[in-house]
Amino acid sequence: MAAPAAGGPPAAAANGDWFDTVDRWRVGAPDAFPEPGCSGPGLGWSGGGRTSPVHDVGLYVPINPLAARRPHNGFGFVNYVLVLGDRGPGASDGAPSPMTAWLLGGLPRLDVVVVENATASAWRSRALRGQVAVDTRIDLWRLMAYASVMIDLRPGALLARECVESLRYGTPVVVPAGTAAAHLAALGGGLWYRDPSELLACVDAIVDADTRDVLGAQGQAAADRLYGDPAAFVGRVAAAMAGSAPPAVDPFPSRRSPNRRPVPNRPDRPGR
Repeated sequence: MAAPAAGGPPAAAANGDWFDTVDRWRVGAPDAFPEPGCSGPGLGWSGGGRTSPVHDVGLYVPINPLAARRPHNGFGFVNYVLVLGDRGPGASDGAPSPMTAWLLGGLPRLDVVVVENATASAWRSRALRGQVAVDTRIDLWRLMAYASVMIDLRPGALLARECVESLRYGTPVVVPAGTAAAHLAALGGGLWYRDPSELLACVDAIVDADTRDVLGAQGQAAADRLYGDPAAFVGRVAAAMAGSAPPAVDPFPSRRSPNRRPVPNRPDRPGR
């Protein structure tokens, strides 16, 4: 991939995958991601002797609060560690990936639910306890809402949608460093790791009830303000189309110690 020109995007990828080019341009350290409403000379497309400003209007990421009213029907326990696998569709042979197997071995006393290839597998100390299908987005949201923490081993490059959704349900995340998801964690909703040992340390820290509740509340508040307000999103788009910079969004409207705000209609999870 060609290096980006000053003030503009990189040249198109050889295979014509524009989104892959943009992904690689935008992904970097957590502070490289502007919040919705940011604009300026550093964000622009250059071409034809002029630079057109780019306004980051963010994105609206919807969830269904009703998904949090009860756990997934396939499991009779909650407060598990939810893991989104690191392999693409069709890559599973029934056994966990090497990274997932290492993680299962490092968390022998915790219930772990691994989601891969539209299947949720319940594990405890490398012993498979059962599997259920994840047929709909509601199924995945229910698994998110009743987890103690969600680990995304391969988050999306631009948005990390599943991490946003998990935070909107009040469940903190653990993600790889240097990804878009690490930016979400840096907003106060989780932790990020650089190697497997740090991954285990992050999980050990978050399963502590007090730490989990604080990170869950912080992450939920920030995710709701950045990605959960459709009226604000429409307003930012309208401002950008009118040629003015959209209003900035403060993910931390209050610096007071947060109190956990449950998703509407969701009963408190046992053991929390």
